[in-house]
Amino acid sequence: MTTPRVIVLVLLAAGILVLYYLGPLLSLFVGSALLAYLLLPPVDYLSRTLPRWLAVAAVFGLFIAILILAGMLLVPLIGEQIQVFLANWPRYQAILLERLNAIYLALGSPGSPEAILASLQGQVGKVGGWFATGLGHVWNSSMAFLAWTLNLVLVPVIAFYLLKDWHGILARIDELLPRPQAPRLRALFAETDQVLGEFLRGQLLVMLGLGSMYSLGLMILGLNLALPIGIFAGLVSFIPYLGLILGGGIALVMAALQFHDAIHPLWVLGIFAGAQLIESTLLTPWLVGDRIGIHPVGVIFAVLAGEQLYGVTGMLLALPLAAILTVWWRPVLGRYRLSRFYRGTGPAPTLAEPSPGDGAP
Repeated sequence: MTTPRVIVLVLLAAGILVLYYLGPLLSLFVGSALLAYLLLPPVDYLSRTLPRWLAVAAVFGLFIAILILAGMLLVPLIGEQIQVFLANWPRYQAILLERLNAIYLALGSPGSPEAILASLQGQVGKVGGWFATGLGHVWNSSMAFLAWTLNLVLVPVIAFYLLKDWHGILARIDELLPRPQAPRLRALFAETDQVLGEFLRGQLLVMLGLGSMYSLGLMILGLNLALPIGIFAGLVSFIPYLGLILGGGIALVMAALQFHDAIHPLWVLGIFAGAQLIESTLLTPWLVGDRIGIHPVGVIFAVLAGEQLYGVTGMLLALPLAAILTVWWRPVLGRYRLSRFYRGTGPAPTLAEPSPGDGAP
């Protein structure tokens, strides 16, 4: 085995060990880098006329102001809708018990509403106990609370410094590239930048669009908890069809409890189906495009693998990393299709030769 290949294998093994032992710490820096990447275009634009640090400060100030303004507008509305829901909960509970009792009778297993109520209250009590226990652990664990607060503060701080020195960092990375492979690696970095930019900014806009359509439609319908349900469905829509299934299911149950008819659940189905149609035919092709090429099954696997490795942070970082891997996997797959192992015996073709059938990507 040649020396360069040994070096590559050693570096790969060292990278795997670093990911294993420093995963949570690296997640902090990767999250900060993604935030910086999202804010990079306006910073670069403003830095043409302003000093770099001032452009970064202006963009960060605007970003934080938008977050604060959104919180000031949404939190009171969400709180008001939750209060209305809690005020009507006894009525919803009675309707739910009546429906459950009818189902029991239809199945030939008669049960009293009181027994069902006691069972539901017991389950709710268990969930509440788990929630209270979890809060107690978080509150009592001062180090965990301190670490969470520190991470919340460090993410924008690290992102600020990354934005300020972004192009200098890229220049230093470019200096470390092997000179013979530098042009090809630069081309891969450029393609990664384009794909990742399309994916991140486009996917965030799609989530915002879906959440807005869900929330607005359900609020026009007069559904209680319309805003929380719509926001939740929009946030989880980065996993294919999850927002449609979970958000639509919750909204259907809420409509059945609130309105006692068939037309309002049908309107809920129409709202979610219409929003999904707009997303698939207009928003995603326009904002995200089809250059990423991650199959829905691959998206689900990436999210679940990220959650298994690094929890919620891993779920959030799984899809951007998967988008990056799709770019870097294509030349590897191309080399494999041009290899002797894939083609059988005989001399290996040069990279300029197409593979039989369909060419290497």
